Amino acid sequence: MKKTVLIEEMPWQDFARAIALDDTIIIPVGSTEEHGPQSPLGTDFFIARALARAIGEKSGAMVAPAIPIGNAEALLDFPGTISIDPAILGSLVYGICENFIRHGAGHFFFVNGHGGNTMALRHAASDLFAKYGVFISSSEWWVLMPKISRFNSHDHGGKFETSMMMAIDESLVDLTRADTKQIKKLTEGISFDYGFYYRGANITLNIPTPVITPNGNFGDPSEEAEKSLGLGMFEAYTDYCADLVKEIRSVPVRPVQGGIN
Repeated sequence: MKKTVLIEEMPWQDFARAIALDDTIIIPVGSTEEHGPQSPLGTDFFIARALARAIGEKSGAMVAPAIPIGNAEALLDFPGTISIDPAILGSLVYGICENFIRHGAGHFFFVNGHGGNTMALRHAASDLFAKYGVFISSSEWWVLMPKISRFNSHDHGGKFETSMMMAIDESLVDLTRADTKQIKKLTEGISFDYGFYYRGANITLNIPTPVITPNGNFGDPSEEAEKSLGLGMFEAYTDYCADLVKEIRSVPVRPVQGGIN
């Protein structure tokens, strides 16, 4: 049997031996939602899964099965989008980690493929630390890219995200269908640029995505997507995160108080 970092491909005995040697587990969390007319609904799920696997292979950490559904409420007007309540997502992630803790896990790294999942993952991580003392770090590739590389990822289903999807599976992207349309202003004073701004400051508005773009993608145009751009981002992100995972292993974990109920 081939050696693998994917937990779903391991016999249970191999997992038991591996967790005894390294208590770090990577968990990819994605979403099934629209990403413009050129990209698949599973974009966030596919990207999170591929990134997590590469990070696992580079760091030697095991990778849990990917979660394909997240909180995508703002996108529900686009057919095919699936969304679950953030509390349900947080409970799911909490339960998955709790199972792994039972079997010896003490460090986790969440590879989050969708911004709508962020708060649910933070709450789950906080609750897990409070109860078990485990250490958890979470990362979103589009947020990290401008900080660790020359890539200024800045879109939803646009140039950068479509490029990343092309790097993972080019056959699932059809650039002939790319058609980026988005508003530049909501009012005379409120502008939009991957978020709403008023007098130069970012503001939060509860406006569904179809108001911003009828095609579902915004930011840098998806027409400019290139596989080579995606490959560059993929390598930069997975190299950085693999080093981070190696560092995470050395963070002390508090003794579990009272065990698992």
